[in-house]
Amino acid sequence: NETAFANADWDAKLNAALAVADAAKRKEMMKDIEQILQDSGVIIQPYWRKLYSHSVKAVQNYKMHPTFERDYGKVWLDQA
Repeated sequence: NETAFANADWDAKLNAALAVADAAKRKEMMKDIEQILQDSGVIIQPYWRKLYSHSVKAVQNYKMHPTFERDYGKVWLDQA
């Protein structure tokens, strides 16, 4: 909880969402969690920013992290 927001219902919903491995299900759960933060005024979220990452086909297993962190430990070039 990076906001230090104190709300028992929100904490329970966040803990439940963090335990879900399926990204699509977790995304649905997070909608309600984010709405609680917005409605309470804890965060002001004016927009969702679209992020893009480009590479050539030879670059394999590169994924963009939402916080722009880059981990090249599992990235490789396909020489074929």
